[in-house]
Amino acid sequence: MGRRLEELLGPIYALNLPYIEGALRGEPQLFEREIPDPKGGPPRHSQAHYVPDIVDGVVRGFSVLVADITARKRTEDALRRATGRLELLAKHDALTGLPNRTVLADRLERAIALNTRYGLSCAVLFVDLDGFKSVNDTYGHAAGDAVLRLVAIRLQKAVRQSDTVSRLGGDEFIVLLSRLNDHAGAEETARHILAALTQEAFKLGEAQVELTCSIGVATFPEHGTTADQLAASADAAMYRAKRSGKNRFAVAEASVTSIV
Repeated sequence: MGRRLEELLGPIYALNLPYIEGALRGEPQLFEREIPDPKGGPPRHSQAHYVPDIVDGVVRGFSVLVADITARKRTEDALRRATGRLELLAKHDALTGLPNRTVLADRLERAIALNTRYGLSCAVLFVDLDGFKSVNDTYGHAAGDAVLRLVAIRLQKAVRQSDTVSRLGGDEFIVLLSRLNDHAGAEETARHILAALTQEAFKLGEAQVELTCSIGVATFPEHGTTADQLAASADAAMYRAKRSGKNRFAVAEASVTSIV
């Protein structure tokens, strides 16, 4: 054509230059390139293959084969997004987006190992909403789901970023306080959670729903040295809180403390 490659390729000449030089050394080149849409639409994608033309050991030039792979790239991107969503669902509760049992168990095991090493403490708080069935019966399950999502938000705000709030199912939640200096920190967090869930009604359109909760508190290593032991201790303490009148927390093997 009597034209220089720089004229033909325009702005991408500098980007392609390393591949051009490789092909002129007799080395086949295969690479992909994103091509911006001048009109602002989605970019297109190409795959270029530079094939050296070698005669008697001398490179006379190279052939360029270009394929439009936009459809393939978009399919790959869609698959990556779908895979990411599946991974998210595998580790999180579908309703609230909170970490599920699997993630909680892993974090609790790590917290126990870490606190064993450094002589610190961690705690498990078992949170169960009081009389939640009446919300579903009165307003319907869709409204009940909306309340559970709001509960999840309030629980997350009531704890530290380093802590974990997990939904077990139904109206049951577990809070892992990953590192504590003493038991007082766990009890203080339980008070924060009680206040967060009870001081302000949950709004459902024009309706307002008032909820309370019962909380069981178990600390490591006093109430268990394994994840299962801590969860069982917190569960038993939560039921003791319910039997004692609800709207309060109980510490494993300790007396119930009412909300103030």
